Amino acid sequence: MVQAIYVPDAGKSTFIGAQRIICDPALGAAPNGRCRRIYVAVGGYGLYKSEDGGENWAIVYTLAENRYFTDVEFSQGTVFMAARDVDLHLYDGTTLTESNLNQTRLFDIAVSPSNKNKVFACTNGMADLYRSTDGGLNFVQLLPTSDDAVGQSYFKSSLAPWKENSKLRDYLSVGELQLDPYNSDRLWFAEGMGVWRADDASNSNNGPVFNDVSAGIEEMVATDIAVSSSHVTFMTWDRIGFSMPKGQLSAYPTKQTLNTVDFSTGTSVDVSPDGNFMAAVASDHRGCCGNGDFAGYSEDGGVNWSRFGSINQTNNTNNPSQLEFGELSISATDNSNMVWISRRNTSTAPYYDTRIYYTDNQGASWTAASVPSGYNNSGFMFLTSKKVMTADRVLGGTFYSYAWNPGTIYKSTDKGHTWAKTTASLPSNAWHVQLKAAPGKAGHVWMVTGYDHREPVAQRGMWYSTDGANNFNKVTNVQDAWSLGFGAAYNGSDYPTIYIFGKINNQWGVYRSIDQAASWELITTYPLGLFDKVTCMEGDPDIFGRVYLGFSGNSFVYGQISAGSQPVEEVVIKPETLALYETESYNLVGIVKPFDATDQSLTWTSSDPSIASITSQGTLTALAQGTATISATATNGVVASAVVTVNETFRVTGINIPQSSIEVA
Repeated sequence: MVQAIYVPDAGKSTFIGAQRIICDPALGAAPNGRCRRIYVAVGGYGLYKSEDGGENWAIVYTLAENRYFTDVEFSQGTVFMAARDVDLHLYDGTTLTESNLNQTRLFDIAVSPSNKNKVFACTNGMADLYRSTDGGLNFVQLLPTSDDAVGQSYFKSSLAPWKENSKLRDYLSVGELQLDPYNSDRLWFAEGMGVWRADDASNSNNGPVFNDVSAGIEEMVATDIAVSSSHVTFMTWDRIGFSMPKGQLSAYPTKQTLNTVDFSTGTSVDVSPDGNFMAAVASDHRGCCGNGDFAGYSEDGGVNWSRFGSINQTNNTNNPSQLEFGELSISATDNSNMVWISRRNTSTAPYYDTRIYYTDNQGASWTAASVPSGYNNSGFMFLTSKKVMTADRVLGGTFYSYAWNPGTIYKSTDKGHTWAKTTASLPSNAWHVQLKAAPGKAGHVWMVTGYDHREPVAQRGMWYSTDGANNFNKVTNVQDAWSLGFGAAYNGSDYPTIYIFGKINNQWGVYRSIDQAASWELITTYPLGLFDKVTCMEGDPDIFGRVYLGFSGNSFVYGQISAGSQPVEEVVIKPETLALYETESYNLVGIVKPFDATDQSLTWTSSDPSIASITSQGTLTALAQGTATISATATNGVVASAVVTVNETFRVTGINIPQSSIEVA
């Protein structure tokens, strides 16, 4: 029989099992009606063959237990097998042959279905490409058209210029290499950034030129989003990130931020309250542990980027060696003051280290902060959705950081130089927590617990503080929340719009609140039909209703209020009841639902203007003792009401103080 998929064994289970099943039609059908000759490639064992429709099996090619197939292809009676750490092997039904390629890093094979002599093979990352014209026995290495270690000469993209401008050779996530069944000179290549096609695969010994033929296929891993006054900056794994004009979000960027070539990751980006100064953490993660020498800043909202002063990982005169990965926040009032929490992922102790550094000179040098010994945070760099630090958006030099065991907040009010533990009590072990300060609100800090459910169900969800992170309250109407962002306030509201990806009333989706989380509106369940995990999100500070989302494997999307015709379905007045004294005024808020209703206008009226008058903008004035009903009516007749009670104002006409009660010192 064929060896089944591995059974778990004391934590040593593996995904390797039956990797490919092939039916060879050469022998026709067996008496049981099945294909007579069947091949099954099993990782850790080898290639099995049956010639009686699967009743009996024999192994014809043996793999070591710790080896697996990287690709298995079939054409005209021959099985082509590439496996980890061994050369290409061929089996034609009777004879097993080892290729003369002498390459043990093969990752994929392409064989013409109409001519088994034409074979292509590539190594991991598409670093090397080979072609055979004798059925895989001998190969020629296809060299790039010029001495190009980056790969820009044989990967072309007019659709997305940033791809062509980045390092491609050796850093492409090989998905599949296939020859076109209708044109054996056409070679298709699918990988993480899309699909490429070469139409000259057989023309010469030079490397074929692959052209980008995919549009709208996005598989970037999103890590962070920041929105300036003019641009949206998206940070990603492997390609650092991109800054795109708000009005050109459907166009492809021409280059990456900070580092336009190297294979690197952007883990964090922040924007100053001035809307123009931005800073980002970008690290080269090739060879395990990375460094921070691609981190930097923009002074024009993300159009142009400059690296911080030399972050030298070997000469630590100005910059500590631990500056790598992690996240960064900008002071609300001083762009030269930033705090960087590194997440060190090292192969030597201390493992997964997390440290806090600050700069007072716009990143020219960094200094380790004074942090109490109780502060702790996992530095594991792959937890890309975790955001444990935020800067207060009003109070300059004030920063907050979540510590996961036990769950609390550490705070700095001196530009990140020294930190102290607050009295906050928050869920512990929230490894994917996201912490953000509310724009324009001093001391307002919000937190969602994230998607890693180590904490009990009762501790999941959303928390907020209005006193500088000393005390937090749970948002009781949010059952769970993975990501958090802020955007422009709704007309008439004095609080920024809050966006979350979370669970409310047992329904997961993207939600919006215009009243400081008192109520929520479900915007969408799965944007664009994507069932992927939301790792980051942010609202637009200038455009109400626009929100940007990043996914763990499907790049970024944005949504905004529809421009189509949408009738008013509901009107809400806040507050619904109100008590005033004579001569007092109050601004009522009229909310039209849905938020993308075409006509947002409301007509305000009072049932008794002699008691309470109302302006066309909703400003209420109490005039005389009594009760009046205030109505807000949409153009299609949908109406809401609020009741105002006006109390008599007691007027003081004089104060009589007996002389005997006065003492003069």
